Amino acid sequence: MHERSFKFYRLGPIAAFDSSAHSVHQLLMSYYFSLLGFDSFIYLRNLKPEAGSEKLEEFLGISFPKNLKVKLSLKHKGISSLINFLRLFSDLNKNRAFSNWVFLSKESHVLFLSKFKKIFNFKIVFENHKDKLCSKGTDLADLVYVVSPFVYERLKEKGLSKVILWTYHYPVREDLFNIKESFKKKDFYTLGYVGSFHTEKGIHKILKLLNELPVKLKLIGGNEKERKEIEKVILKLNLRNRVILRGFVPQNRLRKELEEVDILIAPFTPKQRTIPLKVYEYLATGIPVIASNVESVKVVAGNLFFYFSWEKPESFKQAFWEVVMDIENTNRKLRMMRDYSRNFHWEKVVRRIVKDLESVEERC
Repeated sequence: MHERSFKFYRLGPIAAFDSSAHSVHQLLMSYYFSLLGFDSFIYLRNLKPEAGSEKLEEFLGISFPKNLKVKLSLKHKGISSLINFLRLFSDLNKNRAFSNWVFLSKESHVLFLSKFKKIFNFKIVFENHKDKLCSKGTDLADLVYVVSPFVYERLKEKGLSKVILWTYHYPVREDLFNIKESFKKKDFYTLGYVGSFHTEKGIHKILKLLNELPVKLKLIGGNEKERKEIEKVILKLNLRNRVILRGFVPQNRLRKELEEVDILIAPFTPKQRTIPLKVYEYLATGIPVIASNVESVKVVAGNLFFYFSWEKPESFKQAFWEVVMDIENTNRKLRMMRDYSRNFHWEKVVRRIVKDLESVEERC
């Protein structure tokens, strides 16, 4: 079957104008499918009813191609879900003659939509982004991507060939590649972090170490509540001159924000059991990364990051000095990162997913 006969559909839980990494990622994935020539449909709950597709393009920093059908429904969660289901069925009905793939990241949606696969001629990709087995959803889907090494090992024991550990699930924007050409020695360094400030992300413990190192920290992300909480910690630790709070930054401005960053940090706690999306972006930037040695990070980054032990936060300082004192070794790792990160360019990721789908089609 020629790959151009594929049509892709994506259904919640997704909301337009949601700054969470997963929502942005799912929107961008549909966009990348369309860039490669596939008709792609995405059904979104509209958190800003006064704003339409043009504002959403501005929010993401992209321009929607004609073969990307973005369909915005109501802000009300229940009614929005019903509208999106009906729109999905309508589009599937029009495209019965094609190979239709519906991407879902919520198990309840897999359970419901699996009843209609034969009626509307489609297959289901279940993206299990949680650290849960979701056995019913796994059984009913045609292809399952999991981002938890623990879940993958449990499912592999059952001999399920349709389950893949998705170590390539985050396609990276072209403008985030090679922000820095090399690492240079300085008297004072800027650390950078991108993402939410949930406790499992580990930022709070790193804040306590800042006054002991020649650094300032640039924090990009976090919702309003998270930022207010971390501001209290910054004041308590007297770090106002050491921490820059940027808040949410649109995708098309992220490169500019990272240009002044010397070292990126990913201080996840052991509670981070799924592969973090930021690992892929960090690998692409050409900026050295200090990360906690949790399996969900190492399964993608391997030995390309500088690691510290979460159980011993003081070891973060050792990792920092390893980066800045051995410039030759740091730049050697960055060259390896640059080569490896090409695997996460959006076009390579999409083509790899298409190969996965073709494998399923061949087995059917």
